[in-house]
Amino acid sequence: MPLFCLVSLIVSSPHLLQIWIPRIVQALLAAVADVKLYSLVKKVDNAEAAKWVVSLSLPSSCSGTCSDVGQNASQRREDARAAWEAVSFLLASDALWLCQSLPLSTSSLLLPWFQYFCQLCSWFTWYCCTRTLTNTMETVLTTLALSYYPMEGTKTGSSLHYLTLAALAFIIRPTTAILWAPLLLWHFCKEHQKRRLLLLGYIPVGLGTLGISLVIDRVFFGKWVMVHLNFLKFNVLQNMATFYGSHPWHWYLTQGLPVVLGPHMPFFIHGCFQAPKRHRLFLVVVLWTVAVYSMLSHKEFRFIYPVLPLCMVFCGKRFALVVASLPFQLYVKAELAVSEGTEQCDTGFLIQIHCLDKSERQRGEEDQTQGKGTVFLSLLRHSLLLSLAGHSLNHLQRGRKAAVCFLLVSNMLLALYTGLVHQRGTLDVMGHLQGLCQSSPPTQKPASVLMLMPCHSTPYYSHIHCPLQLRFLQCPPDLTGRTNYQDEADLFYSAPLGWLQEEFAANTSLLPSHMVLFSVLEQDISPFLVLHGYKKDATFFHTHFPEGRIGSHIYVYQRNQKQS
Repeated sequence: MPLFCLVSLIVSSPHLLQIWIPRIVQALLAAVADVKLYSLVKKVDNAEAAKWVVSLSLPSSCSGTCSDVGQNASQRREDARAAWEAVSFLLASDALWLCQSLPLSTSSLLLPWFQYFCQLCSWFTWYCCTRTLTNTMETVLTTLALSYYPMEGTKTGSSLHYLTLAALAFIIRPTTAILWAPLLLWHFCKEHQKRRLLLLGYIPVGLGTLGISLVIDRVFFGKWVMVHLNFLKFNVLQNMATFYGSHPWHWYLTQGLPVVLGPHMPFFIHGCFQAPKRHRLFLVVVLWTVAVYSMLSHKEFRFIYPVLPLCMVFCGKRFALVVASLPFQLYVKAELAVSEGTEQCDTGFLIQIHCLDKSERQRGEEDQTQGKGTVFLSLLRHSLLLSLAGHSLNHLQRGRKAAVCFLLVSNMLLALYTGLVHQRGTLDVMGHLQGLCQSSPPTQKPASVLMLMPCHSTPYYSHIHCPLQLRFLQCPPDLTGRTNYQDEADLFYSAPLGWLQEEFAANTSLLPSHMVLFSVLEQDISPFLVLHGYKKDATFFHTHFPEGRIGSHIYVYQRNQKQS
């Protein structure tokens, strides 16, 4: 609030900044969370970097590098030739096994980047990251907390960092406890100093969080209120959220998660099956969160937004596997530079062969004495293997480019359409209504607006910022337990014309100067609009997919002041 007051003193039209500043701040926080998610994946995978670097040592009776084998240039050349034979043999017979069992270092290096790419091009991330919803802040704080979470095999610092961020997310939205329950339990089970974690971590942070929340609610409500207990009672125990809609138990599996992931869905599914052991905790968290939310009747896409960054870890894993999963990914750029006086043999192999035993050198000498025919067949075999490897890599690169282009184009189209076109009318109409703040002459009655739309269709005063009289159809849930309860919006839509006539029959001076409605309602109330001198003042496109009470356009009707 002080920031908005300062802006209003500096800028002549502060309402635009008051609209955009919260979005920009939310977008910056989301950007920080994305960077932290990248660092999290990088930290987790670097914990087992040794496993991602294939270093193959053939049986040897010596130690050290291959420069120790042989004392002259001819012996080193024979060592290099034997190494070349060994690598060719691996390419021909064991490459597939190696790629499936021992990922290459390239996959480890690229995994964080692929995950970061998947997160940035996600259409749902673009759709939600700038929206000032509690779910968005919950996602940001959860991602920040995960970056400090002590994953297995990583350096474990103070637990207060991630516990504090998770607790702050819990204050903002209590449903954060669902996601963090398995993470806290796993940390407690793996922690050696459990008593220290409880006494210096879980208990003080938990009690401090509840205390701060109680004090804040006491200041604003004027009495002691346990908001989180009321949240649990309203949404779970009484299941009052079903007043705003209910869905079957499988909705998140058949609609929610596929829509949120969008084009990433096949990559996510494949990445789950290929995920290493250290990523299984993330998969457990995703499945657990979706399962718990599936038990609640009221479901929305934004509820599972906090698990989207974790899902992108598996999508990025699938991309990284493309780099290192095919057998001919072991393509070797063989640059044998063995010359007189070189102390170390530079093979340029991805597979580092440290030393060869005497049997390999003797076999190389025997092959050399068998004549040019054997040498020709050996060179032919090498050329064929390298040709196949290069051909496979070309197909691999084309497939990877196709996948990247598919994700970019499909997500970009969805993000642009949902962010700039779909259901934009409720925002555009607020800009038109904001112009009413200073358009009414002093001699005329001040402007007033009645929104004949489903409740909470517009951002209301957050886009007006002036004392313009606004009214919308109320839809509060029934807290008294009455049967056959209907809110104001339901009563209106059951008989729109009759509701208007009854509402303003006693005193027509209460009629608003403007009415805002969806196009599907125009025909039902047109007699009332004509009778009281309302004329269409503006039209705004809303959606290509009208449904139920929501129409394709939004109409603004203005009443002739002479009839008021």
